[in-house]
Amino acid sequence: MTSTQEQIERQTLVLTKLSQDFPLDQPDSASRTWLFSGIFWMLVTMLIGVIEAIKLFYPEFLQGIAPLSYGRLRPVHVNIGVFGIPWGSLLYGASTNPSATLL
Repeated sequence: MTSTQEQIERQTLVLTKLSQDFPLDQPDSASRTWLFSGIFWMLVTMLIGVIEAIKLFYPEFLQGIAPLSYGRLRPVHVNIGVFGIPWGSLLYGASTNPSATLL
């Protein structure tokens, strides 16, 4: 077997393992996926907020990376926090969970 065939087989095994760990054919799997998505974006938002807080006290932190400047991170942090987490993921997942359970 060539190395590309081995890589494809490894990737197939990883994808199979991931699909077995999180099957989408279980009841309430759609709402669970939305809720996990909301938790993921909440963690991303908190990480961006921590980077912003560090940059307030140590302005030279990550100074050479332009996309990670305070002026670019602040709108990303606020927009994800205001629009992405509550309206996009958590409320949608929380609203679909009772309807899937009741029906």
